[in-house]
Amino acid sequence: MEAMSLEKNQGEQAVHLIKAVLQGEITPEAALAEWPTMSKSTDRLIGNAHHQLSHYFADEDIRSREPDYEKAQRVGLQQCMDELLAQLQSLNKTR
Repeated sequence: MEAMSLEKNQGEQAVHLIKAVLQGEITPEAALAEWPTMSKSTDRLIGNAHHQLSHYFADEDIRSREPDYEKAQRVGLQQCMDELLAQLQSLNKTR
């Protein structure tokens, strides 16, 4: 049960950070610095979200020049967040 709680907490933290980036409350760099500690048992969705956020941070210069690219990256982050939220809701139903 402790591993499930850890993953749930990591998922909740990841969702919070992605949402804050999308709303402009924190920078992608700050979100990456606060990202949940990754472990071998960490869910792949958290890893995928981290990967997407890393690209979002690294490609800031491209996003500023190409609005379509920025939109695609924001959609990707939103999809990661939605998948994590769905997983968290599923975990909550099993408790």
